[in-house]
Amino acid sequence: MFILNGIGLNNGLCLGKAHLIKIDDFNVEFNSIDKKKIKSEIDRFYKAIDKTINYIDTSIDSIESKFQKNELIALIAFNKLILKDPLIYEETPKIIKNHECNAEWALNNNLKLMIKNFEKIKDPYFRDRKKDVIDIVNKVMEVLLTAKKKIPNVTNKIIVTNNLSPYELLDLKKQNPKGLISATGSISSHIAIVAKNLNLPSIVGVKNATSLIRENDDVIIDSTLDSILINTDKNIKSFYVKKIKTFYSDIKKLEKIKRKKTLTLDKKRIYLRGTIDSPSEINKILNLNPDGIGLFRTEFLYEDANFSNTEKNHYKSYLSIAKKFKNKKVTFRTFDMGFDKNLNTKVDSPMGLRAVRYSLKNKDFFEIQIKSLLLVSLKFNINILVPFITSVQEVIEVKKIIKKVQNEISKKEKLRFKFKLGVMIEIPSTLFILEELSKLVDFFSIGTNDLIQFTLAADRNNADLNELSNPSHPAILKILQYLSLQSKKLNIPMSICGEVTNNIDFLKLLISYGFDDFSVSYSNFLSIKNSVLNLNFKALVAEYKKSNRYKISLLN
Repeated sequence: MFILNGIGLNNGLCLGKAHLIKIDDFNVEFNSIDKKKIKSEIDRFYKAIDKTINYIDTSIDSIESKFQKNELIALIAFNKLILKDPLIYEETPKIIKNHECNAEWALNNNLKLMIKNFEKIKDPYFRDRKKDVIDIVNKVMEVLLTAKKKIPNVTNKIIVTNNLSPYELLDLKKQNPKGLISATGSISSHIAIVAKNLNLPSIVGVKNATSLIRENDDVIIDSTLDSILINTDKNIKSFYVKKIKTFYSDIKKLEKIKRKKTLTLDKKRIYLRGTIDSPSEINKILNLNPDGIGLFRTEFLYEDANFSNTEKNHYKSYLSIAKKFKNKKVTFRTFDMGFDKNLNTKVDSPMGLRAVRYSLKNKDFFEIQIKSLLLVSLKFNINILVPFITSVQEVIEVKKIIKKVQNEISKKEKLRFKFKLGVMIEIPSTLFILEELSKLVDFFSIGTNDLIQFTLAADRNNADLNELSNPSHPAILKILQYLSLQSKKLNIPMSICGEVTNNIDFLKLLISYGFDDFSVSYSNFLSIKNSVLNLNFKALVAEYKKSNRYKISLLN
């Protein structure tokens, strides 16, 4: 027996036999062609592009679920955009003409150049797009080489692959494989997106998976632990057979609590709101019946390759979300552009020109978003949340912009804008100006991800510092207790978002501190809700006050 680790998806479990799918790189040779055949060679290239686009459309049409189909639209748009990129669509024919060569070699030449460009990118999200570009370009190459791949039989098998494309996975899913192990991929890669939308227990980014795992090996995928167990003994296998049965039985039970109001056993009301990291999560969260949306990260609209920064597009997007949640309030966080986000902001530090700093430096850009949100607020009650606040002056500037845009919309007409303004508490310096800020805004939201990283000086994107990024650090606990006390003292609502809300043990601690409003990801929502429903609030507070682990000065 041995264990491999990677990035787990879907919080799924499965047990089965391994089936290896090794995909080799194409062997592309330079072939000289006659000048008279250049036009027909270029035509052959464009036909291969068209055939690949048709293949993409056919793949999505094969998905029966309308929900899943809608979830994958952004992926398809992205890949179509790649194929129409000038470096492929225009430069490849130029190489064919200039070098009097075959389309395969010309395309492969451009692919190598694109890979080099991707490797220079610092942003991990966009660097991960390299694999997606290779996948779709290789599909065109396959068409050009007329190299139709043999479709393997993966029924009831666990797919183990080094380089499977998202579209190949879509094809293989029709055979009902049990799970997926991929040597490549990240949490945001397209293979991961497809796997998640197909609810396939998967682990990606498993180095050397195809050389360490052999054909027909007994494999257990436990994506809840990011682990793969290979050739276990009978006892472990038996344990997992029971665990898998219980796991999926529990999921069915959790479905029954969707419509319940989130109350502890002693009737303490806890508000569990959804976190939307990307548009693909909207319907998933909606299906869970949350108490609204506590955090909608608007910059992720740009994951859709067809999205452009226009007032119309913003308004349409925000309005559709507000409509879906009807009387449940949605909190739209204004852009947090830069660093680990996108939009070519060229920020290479989490402490650089990002979030509200970027917005106030690019007011035309920011006003488009503000105007769109204010127009939505004429129809629905919403929250507008401003991130990365470090000073009172920043909030004053934001409010000036809001007032300016309100006047532009209203003109001489009296309109009622139904929104509340909040700011994020995620930088230690903000703790010292809470009273001043409370006079300018309607609510606070604690962004624990950044608060932890800046308090402990531990970059959350650096895997070597994971142990230092500890939410149970005494300094973090003291800050959170202080914020809870200030919320009551200043009489201002305060919610919490970030990864800590997905940890039920830490959430219990936060509840004992007096917090009652949390933003939770869809993947953990029902299990968190179930745990809260089975809590006794008064007993919980008493328990934590006695615990040595939580004896922080402010608690006493």
